Order: sequence, then C-alpha cells, then structure tokens
Amino acid sequence: MSGSGNGPQGGDPTDEGAVRDALGGLMRAVLGRGKKEVERAAAEGRNRLELRTLRRDRELMYQKLGKEVRRLAEAGELSHPGVARGVSRIAELDGRIAALEGGLPSPEPEAAEAPGTDSEPSSG
Repeated sequence: MSGSGNGPQGGDPTDEGAVRDALGGLMRAVLGRGKKEVERAAAEGRNRLELRTLRRDRELMYQKLGKEVRRLAEAGELSHPGVARGVSRIAELDGRIAALEGGLPSPEPEAAEAPGTDSEPSSG
C-alpha cells in the first residue's frame, strides 16, 4: 500500500478527510447546542431577575398604598369596616412595639457630643 503518509499507517487520505469532516461536524453540533443552551439559560436568568424586580416593586406599592389608606382612614376621609379593623390592629401593634422599646435601654450614641467638647479649656 502506498499512501501519502498522512495517516498513522499511510491510509487513504480521503478516509482521513471524511473522519475530519465528521469530527468537525460533530464539534460544530456540540458547540452550537452549547451556545443555544447558554443563550436559553441567560434569557431565563434575565426573566427571573425581571420577575423578582417586578414582585419587589409590587410589594413596595402595596406598602405605600397601605400607608396611604391608613392615613386617609385616620383623617376620616375613608370609612370601611375592613380598613378600620386593619388600622386598629396596626395601632395595637404600634402600642406593643412602643411598650417593648420603652423597656429596653437606650442605645449609647457614639457621637452625641461634638468632638473635643470635654477636652477644650473654657475661655473666661
């Protein structure tokens, strides 16, 4: 057998070309599939992030709306039994919080005095 010496045993160069083409096609397919999967995962991640952001924004709007409803109810501009119960419950919780906070020692303010007020000599 006389070959061009391209193969390990001097095989037919067309066989090597076919193998190379097959491997090349396989690699392109694998890399293409990987690229598509990365793109799909990235899109899914973006969607999840947007969903999380939208849900957080919605919760903040509920909080804002609740505070506004409470203010309106306390001002007498809004009257509804369910709102009145909610406002009453919030007032009860605020009272309990204040009572517990009143029983705790006050935190020591670190910067309560202006710097150097104790060490400066008084003029006189």
